[in-house]
Amino acid sequence: MNQQTITATTGVSHPTVESFAHLDNNQLLDCWQDDMEAETIARDRRQRIEYELQRRMQADGATAIPHDTLDVKLQMPSPKYDYGVLRAIAELVPPDEWAKGFTPGHDETVWVEDKYNLTHIKPLVKYGAAVAQVIADAAIPGTPRLVIVRKKETK
Repeated sequence: MNQQTITATTGVSHPTVESFAHLDNNQLLDCWQDDMEAETIARDRRQRIEYELQRRMQADGATAIPHDTLDVKLQMPSPKYDYGVLRAIAELVPPDEWAKGFTPGHDETVWVEDKYNLTHIKPLVKYGAAVAQVIADAAIPGTPRLVIVRKKETK
């Protein structure tokens, strides 16, 4: 029995998995090649759709899009910080507080760069707007990432 299916996107007839045993190697390789091309087209289309959704969400300031069967969220990564800018906090807070979040560069067997522990530096905003502004100025925002997942079906 030579069963075939028609694909929804191209309308091209392809054999079903059950009929693969009846195909010769060239026919199987042709099927494989068709599937790879279809995957490439589908991936490109999906990327373009995601790009447009992300562009719209960023333009609207949205972090989610309501949908019946999909969870659509725009995940903002934690920002990176410009350490050269953060150094200004040392002049704005007590030295013992600064020392909790900053390790100066030093020689070990190799040069170790300055280290900033943001879990200790961020709370230094309690010392005022100037510190908060330095931290804000040091933030280097990352690229948002669009996440689309199927919602779990409720039973």
